[in-house]
Amino acid sequence: AHGEAAHDGDDSHVLEHEANGGDAAPGHESHSHSHEAEIKEHRGTEIKEQRRTEDELKAEDRERRKKMLLLLAALKKGNISAGRQLEEKLDAYVRQKKDKELLKPLGHLTEALEEKDVPTASKQVNEMTQHVDQ
Repeated sequence: AHGEAAHDGDDSHVLEHEANGGDAAPGHESHSHSHEAEIKEHRGTEIKEQRRTEDELKAEDRERRKKMLLLLAALKKGNISAGRQLEEKLDAYVRQKKDKELLKPLGHLTEALEEKDVPTASKQVNEMTQHVDQ
């Protein structure tokens, strides 16, 4: 009777057996199988989410690039007010993304637009475009 009492409620040998790759104890089989299916399903969802985020990022980059090209076009025409509006949109976008590489040229761009310095502004937009293309 002593041996049974020591064993009472002690499942560690079953867990050890499972951990070593052995078959689960009777009654445990169906549980472990459904858990694996859940994990596979979860991984599938994660991959889908990751893919969606990558697509969103590409779309955002295209959007940002389009704004930069519109900004360049406005600058080439010497249209400072249109340039300013586009620069504000870009500014909001860059800050939201916290893209430090773009913050510096963006700052110079803002200054150049305020001083109506079209060549400098164009140069800054070109720098930003190159960064996005990398």
